[in-house]
Amino acid sequence: MLRVIQAFGGHSAGDSITDSDAVKAILDSDQASFVVAVADPEPEADPEPKPAKAAPAAPTAPSSAS
Repeated sequence: MLRVIQAFGGHSAGDSITDSDAVKAILDSDQASFVVAVADPEPEADPEPKPAKAAPAAPTAPSSAS
């Protein structure tokens, strides 16, 4: 991934360029001085699933006291 440090060719400073063909073309050109290579961000991990809500307890019949 490339990060633009100086605007060029429709890209603004701070833009990320992730298309592998575009990255290769830029690095092989005079425009390479307008970007820096940065590590691809790690994909965000899926949050832990929330436990399912328990069903409400069924009402119990009153017990007869003996």
